[in-house]
Amino acid sequence: MNKILFFGLCLGLFACQKQENQNAKKQKYEANWESLAKHKAAPEWFTDAKLGIYFHWGPYSVPAFGSAWYPSNMYKRGSRVNQFHEEHFGKIEKFGYQDFIPRFRAEHFDPEEWAELFQSTGAKFAGPVAQHHDGFAMWQSEINPWNAKAMGPKRDILGELFEALESRDLKTIATFHHARNGQRNIGNESNWGKNGYNSHYPYAPDLPTATTDPKLRKLFGNFEDIDTFNQYWLDQVNEVVDKYHPDILWYDSWLNLIPENYRLQMAAHHLNKGLENEKEVALCHKQEDLPLNLSILDIEQGGKKDIYPMDD
Repeated sequence: MNKILFFGLCLGLFACQKQENQNAKKQKYEANWESLAKHKAAPEWFTDAKLGIYFHWGPYSVPAFGSAWYPSNMYKRGSRVNQFHEEHFGKIEKFGYQDFIPRFRAEHFDPEEWAELFQSTGAKFAGPVAQHHDGFAMWQSEINPWNAKAMGPKRDILGELFEALESRDLKTIATFHHARNGQRNIGNESNWGKNGYNSHYPYAPDLPTATTDPKLRKLFGNFEDIDTFNQYWLDQVNEVVDKYHPDILWYDSWLNLIPENYRLQMAAHHLNKGLENEKEVALCHKQEDLPLNLSILDIEQGGKKDIYPMDD
């Protein structure tokens, strides 16, 4: 009788513990800093990793001149890149950035070969720039018509590479730089490039980037109002999280240009998808645009004078 009672108590305790664990898993992050702060900023696998790789690749590689900032600089009249562009491809009014996309074919891209190379370096995570400032998405997007599956390579670059990486038990990173894509100096054209107007493409009525073509203006970030762009920014990030489940979301500078409520929604969605998929995910950024109790600060070409832990 006592043995039966003891066994019954053990079963009851086990059931309670199991239910508590299930309830804990069901607890979701809310879109506020207090709730998000419950997330462990640096997963154990991340603190153990010594090397990770991400790379820039997109239509801006076609002219092979200057840098990934070619799309912006080609529209700065008189600049070195503008002069190169008009000498080799013609006037910007006749040959715009969008005209490079059919030439971006990625005909030699082999995701298995790339993943094998990354793994051979000892890297623990890898992935592509999902979208640079230029507005071109490197995944199969239903939101952004300017994407690598619909045009150019006509391949899901990010998706194919993620599949190859995950088959080798490597973690994945998707980097986003498109906070700068939105044109913020519309109506204040003289302030382009100045503090607070950090937009990749310049807006001026006489530039092709001021187009009102409903499809082309999405490439140039030329929206009728900035809140529409902010939602477009968020929808694209969420699409990648939903379809590809990256272990790391990494953000370039000027994430602070995105209003707080959109950043909160982004973070909550990524972290909740991590819970749903039972993955330890991370948020990384280059500037202090997210609280460090839930994210990882990435320092490039410099350092901090103070040492602080990645988790409090």
